[in-house]
Amino acid sequence: MWTFDNDTYTHWCPTAPWISGSATVWNVFELFQFPDWPRERLFELPGHCSGGVLRDWDGPLRDRFGTVGVEKVRAKLALDGLLLPDSFGSGQWYPVWMQIVLTQTIRKVFFECDTPGFCEMLIHAGRTSASPWMTTMLRFVGPAAVLRRADLLHPHFYDVGAISSVVTGRAAELMCKDAVLFENPTWRALQLAGQQGLIELTGSKLVSAVGMDAGAGAFRMKVSWT
Repeated sequence: MWTFDNDTYTHWCPTAPWISGSATVWNVFELFQFPDWPRERLFELPGHCSGGVLRDWDGPLRDRFGTVGVEKVRAKLALDGLLLPDSFGSGQWYPVWMQIVLTQTIRKVFFECDTPGFCEMLIHAGRTSASPWMTTMLRFVGPAAVLRRADLLHPHFYDVGAISSVVTGRAAELMCKDAVLFENPTWRALQLAGQQGLIELTGSKLVSAVGMDAGAGAFRMKVSWT
């Protein structure tokens, strides 16, 4: 069992001095409050995500709720006419809507009134899914080196859109563009949660992680750490 840091909320808020401009800025909690897109709209999203993105979805649920938690999610999806494969192969690709629908279903079944708890579960999943070798490597290179390579890493996870990054000191700006997927608020929230997981795996501490709309098919994130 893990606990949620009461100070974590402040880490997501747009208080970093390098955030400026008139764009509306959201933290991960606010993005998870957006209405879910209708399933029909999700099913029309072009693109695929790698099995590596989905492979360990059941681990955090099993840790917190036991096997019954995993079965509840599968049962809810089955009622909606959606069946998950027994496992997601890391070398296989799946429609991007699967990641969105799976995330929304887990939140509705277990975390409808507990967005902080849901975010912490996502971060916990990021911490525990990395191998000891990967964790050692991330701590060695640090967050800046990883974020500078966002453009090269993105195609390993998604076959739509592109990501570019600019890293300055202990802050980074990432631009996601050219994919309707990047307009989805659930996907956006997952990316911000993923940034905190990455920062923590490197042994650093998140200061702020926020995002903003950047036009059609685009999303901009700003992250800072100590």
